This record gives sequence, structure tokens and C-alpha cells, in this order.
Amino acid sequence: MGINMISLPLNPDTSYTASSLATALNSTIVIQVKDGGFDAYVHAGSIGNDFLIQMGKGYIVNLLEAKNFNITG
Repeated sequence: MGINMISLPLNPDTSYTASSLATALNSTIVIQVKDGGFDAYVHAGSIGNDFLIQMGKGYIVNLLEAKNFNITG
């Protein structure tokens, strides 16, 4: 719950975008570091760039509740 740093340890069988990851995690925001700054997707109102979630990159998510997240790949 709250602000968390996550990374995908493998290439998932199903690709995720910021919006689909936010939905799966019940997250209000997904942020990535890009070009020395930040690129954010705000789930409420679908604001921002709906970027691809990639293996090995770090993302900041704000979770509304504790959540287990399992992926296969």
C-alpha cells in the first residue's frame, strides 16, 4: 500500500501498458524515468502517456491497497 518501486523480472506472456498495470494493481499512478525526467500515467481520468511496461526497468506505483501481483513469462 502506498508508494512502491517495482520492476518486471521477466518478459510477461501478456504485455502491460501503464494503464493495464494500474488496473491490475489498483494503482492511482504509474511513473517511469525518461530522458532525465519523469513520464507519468494517472489512472483516474486516464491522464498522461500510456507507455509500455518493460522488463528490467523500474516503475513507481501508488497502490490503494496491499496487493500480490503474479506474472508469467
